[in-house]
Amino acid sequence: LYDFGKVSGAVDQSEAQVRRQQAMVLRQIDAVAQQTAEAVVRARRYQSLAAIAQEQVKAVEKVLETARLRAKSGLSTKADPLQAESRVESARANLLQVKSLLAQSRERLATLLGGAAPALVAPLPQQLASELRIDQAPDASLLPDVLTAEADWRVAAAQLEIAKAQRYPTLSLD
Repeated sequence: LYDFGKVSGAVDQSEAQVRRQQAMVLRQIDAVAQQTAEAVVRARRYQSLAAIAQEQVKAVEKVLETARLRAKSGLSTKADPLQAESRVESARANLLQVKSLLAQSRERLATLLGGAAPALVAPLPQQLASELRIDQAPDASLLPDVLTAEADWRVAAAQLEIAKAQRYPTLSLD
C-alpha cells in the first residue's frame, strides 16, 4: 500500500536519466554544428588565400619578365632575374601549400556534411551578415551543458530520495 516513495523515486530517477541522455545528444549535435561551421569558415578562408596566392604568382612572374628584359638590354645585372626566379618559385610553393590546406579543409567539411563538399564556398550574404545579432546573450537555460547539469542534479536528487526511502519498510496488504 505504501513504499515511502521508492517507486516514485525510481521513476523520477529514470525520467532524469532520459533528460540527461537527451541533453547529451543535444551537446553532440551542437558540437558537430560548431565543427561544421568552423570547417566552412576555414574552407572559405583557404579559398580566398588560394586566389590571393594565384594573383601573387602572376604578379611575381610579371616582375620576372621585366627583370629578364632589363638584364637582356643591359640595364641591370644578371642577378636580378635569378632573384626574381627565386621569388616566383617561393610564390608557387606558397600557392601549393595553400591549395593543400584548402583540399584538407574541404575533406574535413565533406566528412562533417556526410557527402561531397561544394567546389566553392560562397561568402556570407551581406544582408544576412547585417542581421546577425552576436551582441545578444544566448538563453543559458537552453544550452546543452546547462541542460546536462540540470539533469544530473535531478538524477542525484532522485537517488537521494530513493536512499531515504530505502530506510523505511514497504507496507503492503495481502
